[in-house]
Amino acid sequence: MRNTIIHKTVNQLQTDHLPLPTHSRRAKPPAAKNFSALRGLKTEKAISSKFTEIVNGKNGAGSLFPGFKVALSENRSDPGDKQRPKVDGALYVEGEAPTDGRPLWEKMRMLIDFKRGGQKNDPYDGNMGAASTDDLQKVLGQIADCTANTFEHGHRVAIYLLLINGTKARMTLWDRSGSIYTDAFDYVKQPEILRDLLWRFSLLDTRQQGLDPTVAAVSPEEHELMDALAAESPSDLSDEEGTEVPPRAPDDPPYVFAYVRKMFGDSLNPNWVRWKTCMESRDGRREFLAGMPQFIMSGLVCRGTRGYVAYDCNDKRFVWLKDTWRPDYPRVQPEGDVMEILAAAGVRNIPTLVCHGDTGHATQTPLYAKCTRANNLQKRQHADPLPNNAKSFASDSVAGIKRRRMEMAPPNLDDPFSEELKIRPLTHYRLVVEEVCHPLQDFTCGRDLVTVVRDALIVHEDAANKADLLHRDVSIGNILIYPRVVTREDGTCYVSRCGLLSDWELAKKIHVDSHANAGQSGPRRPERTGTWQFISVFSLNHPLEPMTIADDIESFFYILLYCGLRYMRHNCDNVPFFLTSFFDSYIPKGETLYCGGTKREAIRLGKIILEDEEELVFVNKDDSYHLLDCIISDILPWIHARYVRSARPSKVRPPRPGRSGASRKKASNTSQQESLTEEDAQKVSRHADVIEVLNDTLTEVWPTDDKVRDQAVGPLSSVAVPASNGGVEERPAKRRAINPVEPAAEADNTQQRKGRGLVRELLNRARRSGRRRGAALAKQVV
Repeated sequence: MRNTIIHKTVNQLQTDHLPLPTHSRRAKPPAAKNFSALRGLKTEKAISSKFTEIVNGKNGAGSLFPGFKVALSENRSDPGDKQRPKVDGALYVEGEAPTDGRPLWEKMRMLIDFKRGGQKNDPYDGNMGAASTDDLQKVLGQIADCTANTFEHGHRVAIYLLLINGTKARMTLWDRSGSIYTDAFDYVKQPEILRDLLWRFSLLDTRQQGLDPTVAAVSPEEHELMDALAAESPSDLSDEEGTEVPPRAPDDPPYVFAYVRKMFGDSLNPNWVRWKTCMESRDGRREFLAGMPQFIMSGLVCRGTRGYVAYDCNDKRFVWLKDTWRPDYPRVQPEGDVMEILAAAGVRNIPTLVCHGDTGHATQTPLYAKCTRANNLQKRQHADPLPNNAKSFASDSVAGIKRRRMEMAPPNLDDPFSEELKIRPLTHYRLVVEEVCHPLQDFTCGRDLVTVVRDALIVHEDAANKADLLHRDVSIGNILIYPRVVTREDGTCYVSRCGLLSDWELAKKIHVDSHANAGQSGPRRPERTGTWQFISVFSLNHPLEPMTIADDIESFFYILLYCGLRYMRHNCDNVPFFLTSFFDSYIPKGETLYCGGTKREAIRLGKIILEDEEELVFVNKDDSYHLLDCIISDILPWIHARYVRSARPSKVRPPRPGRSGASRKKASNTSQQESLTEEDAQKVSRHADVIEVLNDTLTEVWPTDDKVRDQAVGPLSSVAVPASNGGVEERPAKRRAINPVEPAAEADNTQQRKGRGLVRELLNRARRSGRRRGAALAKQVV
């Protein structure tokens, strides 16, 4: 797992990150405080109370630095956060500090974590920041947990955290790429070091202190406007398919769907600050009003993506605003640039771009990361297409959770980011589109699901044929349901639900011009991202190979299968277990992860076998075959044929004595492979063949009540995917609700355990993992 923590001396941190302003360079710092009263204190509470008293001064007099105040909150949590996170204390601007003992995450200027002293409470002690024991891992997890909550609840580009461990202290700086920490110093013996750090911090402007200057709390007038916009209106439209809509004159305001206004209203949580975000566009300055995000990517060292239903103050309409930290590598285009290319090429059913751009903030830790020149990298051997024993990780929502697979191609020495970077450079980026959509999971029935996926597949075909672009991240979180108003030939209007394909940031040219791209043949980024659960078996097992149309089409198949398992009727009795086994399992080989056993076996056999050895079947209420089953039965053999036809020949060994049965079985398998034609294998590489299957099935009569409650809600649904820089990213989930369960330890699925014994093992690990939120966050930063 890559190390994302960097060591600096106190002087280096002061020089690089706490510079004295020009007007203060001749100013004298305040007198150092006497912290000798903290000697001998054994509890965190005693240490925090005495430290706060000394720093703040009695009744505010004699503060270590005027204008700021330390407030403690170790005993109470934020009432608006279901996770109930706590932080020992924080530095606030005087007048903004809470008085009720609760944390105000959006107002904090610096976090303070108190420990009772000793090496086991200092995660940075010893091996350059690597927390190698359970105790150190736990402490680092607590620190990471507090820091992640600060990023989630406010708009920040970085956050400082002061670790007080008995009479020792360290200053740390966190951003979305990693962390910087200083040497420990004894602030009782050397109080001037702590004084200088805090004094210098107090002189920084808000941006240097880590706050995002492009975002501000709304004014009272804007607050009232947001309340008015959230109120129901009789003119709001239903998003039900076929709803008749009155025609709109050119000067009339845009249509507003009732679900969009409700989403905006629900975001106005009284426990969440309302923000105004400013963006520069080609048309000038734009302002957007937003409340609580609809989803937040959980984790600390990650892209921190958040999605908002926002109000566009310029165009007077609701829009979707995406706030993220995009990988900043040469030759990697921002998502908005890709969307402009798609729109210019005439690609249908993509989100309509309003504006996009970098905010001007980039993570600082990569600038100080030590890069190792990979001159002697040995290219890894390709994994066997169908490897054996596997491990697994599980999640209640897999939408957008990313698993990165290292690409070990030789580095491009002209590209500074083609080396084995320890820390990824990220740039703060925002993108606004017109469409506020439903997630795919909100489909109303099976026909609606297949229609939306079919539409997204058409978008994918358009992008390949018209723009020569491959999406490379087809997942359940990137296919959206959008109800649009369609005008008939007679001028009347109605609502039609369609599918959009979004999140084009990983898109890449299918055909590369070798002359135009001379000297740029290496990978565009040191790591490759994708949504693990929906990546093709081939791509999971061949990390060095470029993704193809067939790989993305295979991802569409897995999306239909996943949604069917969760929301349709079938013969699978233990859906949480099977989802974990099929979509989340993996095989570790060195630092690289490969496809898990259940998905691999389904592709090898050409059928999906459940834990009770029965084949998966989708059914109607009367137990007759459901039309989704027909789609699965049509497409899965094509995927199977692709792998069988391309499988490498295995070494031929003479049969062992007395094993004639095994020989006959092998011969039978060979005959089955020969019966699969090259045409079958090619069908999964052609959009038209798959779209034809979906279109033909949509002409049939579908039941309208075939969607059932979410069957993934069960004991395993509280287990989440390991996150961030060691191998999983994005998007807690990329499309998760606020306050989800955070990443936890992975479940083991490798041995020959079967049936209920394996279920009990996974359930026990799932229950234990729910208590390890902080520990999992610690693992992602070491």
